[in-house]
Amino acid sequence: MKKSISLLAVFLMLNLLLFPSGLAEEPFSTPKPITKIRINEGSNPNVRSKPSTDGEILGNAKSEEIYELLATSENWYKIRLENGTEGWIANGMVTIFSGGSNSTASNSSVFAADSVKVEEIILNQDTAVLSIGKMLNLKATITPAKATNKNLEWVSSDESIAAVSNGKVKGLSEGTAIITAKATDGSNAVAYFTVNIVNPVKKITLYEPKIILAPDTTWEIHPIFTPISATIKDVVWSSSNDKIASVDEKGLITGHKVGNCTITGLAQDDSGCKVTVNIQVKNFDYVIREPAPIPTGLNLANAHQSSTVSFPGFFSHNEYERYVSYGNDVVGDAGSGQIKPLKAGEGTIECVAKDNGRVTEKWKYSVYVAQSAISMESDEEIQCLEARIYNGHTYQV
Repeated sequence: MKKSISLLAVFLMLNLLLFPSGLAEEPFSTPKPITKIRINEGSNPNVRSKPSTDGEILGNAKSEEIYELLATSENWYKIRLENGTEGWIANGMVTIFSGGSNSTASNSSVFAADSVKVEEIILNQDTAVLSIGKMLNLKATITPAKATNKNLEWVSSDESIAAVSNGKVKGLSEGTAIITAKATDGSNAVAYFTVNIVNPVKKITLYEPKIILAPDTTWEIHPIFTPISATIKDVVWSSSNDKIASVDEKGLITGHKVGNCTITGLAQDDSGCKVTVNIQVKNFDYVIREPAPIPTGLNLANAHQSSTVSFPGFFSHNEYERYVSYGNDVVGDAGSGQIKPLKAGEGTIECVAKDNGRVTEKWKYSVYVAQSAISMESDEEIQCLEARIYNGHTYQV
């Protein structure tokens, strides 16, 4: 019994020496430290309803203010504002503090001091044309690659024209908007993208589905766009075989050698609309493609057949008898050694000169009359023809 009392006394004495404030505390009963965050200088981050840039903005945290950390979710921290509103802020705009229940910013250990800031944001494109109702996806490259917080905040300069969410841009109405991608780590790194929202082309029409040319002759095609309110009425032209017929940026086609190819026009907006026309290059002596310029106020339907071309050589033989044969009746005699178009198609013109009944010379010409040189039946055809006439073009031979 005395031995037990002695052992107890020794234990109590050792306990007082090692733990003067009383008996030893359990090693795992230390109170959980309170964690707080301080908003970085110069930052006033948005406080959102959920941990995402899609969350509704509930307010803003104040620069250099200290808030209690309520919860975390990946790269987002939940805090409580002075008015009691609770919400989420991006973690790149804050510094974390940790300590006991009475810890303050001045005596806390800083855990986020070694975070790597974003230095540059590079978007995959600087500008684009986007049709109303369509979407495009912007991709951002962040440097350095080891940046701690790569979250970006996307903002549109005019949300009535273009909306943006996580880099996805949608066209809403005609106009221009600037999309901004901004780092959320307080680095102020930013990138810009300009988008032109357009009313798209829905159809492109050409008057002639097929165009026949002679080598070394040209013809300019003029497309009609539907709807007439389309924002961009331009076409990128290309030829399936430039050696047979080439086309320039204005739609001027040049025949080079006998053969067939296809000319394609693609709308310059993002509608994807295109039109094609078949080209045939043949060895014609005459190609009549359109009527002569029409005087102001003159009826189009009655004026077009005044277009004429002259024969070389034949009518200079005034001392001889002259005979002209018009094959297929695609052209007729306009007098004074000239011919006029009568109907679309291919034909031949044979001219014979005689002296006292003896044939002295013969001429034979191949001729092609395009539909554009004959009566225009529809408003659309007339619109095409007027565009050509008032651009200063006449028939081509």
